[in-house]
Amino acid sequence: MHLAGGEPEWKTRRDRVDQMLKSCGWTIAPADKPPRRLTAHALTEYPTANGPADYALFVDGKLRISCSSSGRSRPAAFKPDFLR
Repeated sequence: MHLAGGEPEWKTRRDRVDQMLKSCGWTIAPADKPPRRLTAHALTEYPTANGPADYALFVDGKLRISCSSSGRSRPAAFKPDFLR
């Protein structure tokens, strides 16, 4: 999917969101990791009842938040304290 401004969504995630999460100490991993072993992990394409979330953030084995990246042209609606 291309977003307004011409940058594909996958590129926004890889080049911008993944890098931001990594710089804050998160480990990026695919959604097939066992949750009990996740300490500060951002799982990509995590399955939900409404389709896959771009990211599911796990802390100490528990899902804390799932979200979708909005692309470069739309700013995020919030930035949780643990991502600052």
